[in-house]
Amino acid sequence: MILLANALGAYATVYALTTGNFNVLPIRIAAMVAGDISLDPNMASALAIILVGMMTLVTLVHQWMLRRSYHAKR
Repeated sequence: MILLANALGAYATVYALTTGNFNVLPIRIAAMVAGDISLDPNMASALAIILVGMMTLVTLVHQWMLRRSYHAKR
C-alpha cells in the first residue's frame, strides 16, 4: 500500500524514463499547469483533487489492513 501511494505521486522518475510521453496523472497535471500545449489550471486542479482522493483511499485501506493484522495477532 505504501509503495502504491508513493508510485501515485511519482513525477520525476516517470518523466525521466518516458520524457513525459506516458499518461500518468502527475505528468498530466504538470503539463496543464505549465501551459506548454494548453494552459488549463482548472482541469489540473480537478485532477489534483482526484489524485488526493486516491491517496486518501490508499491510506485508509492501509490503516484498515494494519488494524486488522494487529487484532489478528492478539
